Amino acid sequence: MTRGKIVLITDKQVLSSIEFNGGMYYDCFGKEIISNLNDIHTEKDFEWFVQNFNIENFKYNEELIYDAQYIEVWKNRQYETEHLEEEDLFDFSTRYFDKWSSDYVYIKNLRRESVDMTDSEGQGLALLSDGILMLNFGEYTDKCREYSLRVDKTISRKAIGICEKLGWTLNIGTIDVELEKYSPAGEDFIFTVSIDNFISDVIEYASDFDADEHAEMWVESRGKNGVPSSIRTLIDDADDIDKMLQELSDALGKSRE
Repeated sequence: MTRGKIVLITDKQVLSSIEFNGGMYYDCFGKEIISNLNDIHTEKDFEWFVQNFNIENFKYNEELIYDAQYIEVWKNRQYETEHLEEEDLFDFSTRYFDKWSSDYVYIKNLRRESVDMTDSEGQGLALLSDGILMLNFGEYTDKCREYSLRVDKTISRKAIGICEKLGWTLNIGTIDVELEKYSPAGEDFIFTVSIDNFISDVIEYASDFDADEHAEMWVESRGKNGVPSSIRTLIDDADDIDKMLQELSDALGKSRE
């Protein structure tokens, strides 16, 4: 049974339907949900839709809508209510089953500004005003991307914070991002990855980095324009750059576990 929730972001709060159990993937009820979310412009519209969706398809006899920022978690052998800040609520890479649990989540943003999110793979997403986002177990899959509306891929705040904490500067463009950091010997080391696959591309770059090739690249320039004259220094510095990259790769990889 494919489960799902329908979510509305308003200026004041985040509302979620209860979990509907059955047929909540796109090719079944998902088409209907996204079509109706297009026409939802107020909280009353949302309430009306959820009520009618339940009557027509499930007939649950319980409260249908709740404040999504309050979740029930199992602690000390009992359920306790926990309040989440929005940044935590919309970080789908952590505690997914505590916060959402469903196979699919359909989200409409009624705010004038975009809402930043992080999917289960660590991908940053900006849900623009009047946008609709579909996620599968918190992941923005290719199919989710196909049917979502007004969603931009970005670098998540969490990923930016990890990079900056490790001393990397990010120069973010429209498609790519440059990561820059000085090595111990003073090399201004820069590499470029895509925004769409930021974490995966960083991990791949770090894995493919060859310290010997990097040191060899500077041999003919040693002693000129600030390049160390010692080959040993060049080799040691290339090894240090490799360590910098592995440290960054490990930290970003752990952030999506």
